[in-house]
Amino acid sequence: MNSKVSRLAPSVFSLNLSTGQLRKKIIGKDGAHYQIEIEVFWDNRRGGAIRVIGSVDDGQSRAAVPLTEDFVITPSGTFLGK
Repeated sequence: MNSKVSRLAPSVFSLNLSTGQLRKKIIGKDGAHYQIEIEVFWDNRRGGAIRVIGSVDDGQSRAAVPLTEDFVITPSGTFLGK
């Protein structure tokens, strides 16, 4: 989870903040099906840093308690962490 979400850090400003969500289904290395959801929104003020929250579940037992990770990134691309 951490590596998937962290790889998105440089490109999150290219996401459409008007929708604020990205959902994708993938097949993991283990062959299992997973749903990834990324939410992006302004962290403090419009035009400033954004907060990115990513979650992963298997659509079954993990759907009730998905794995989550979040971070803040500035418009210049500086990763601020949680």
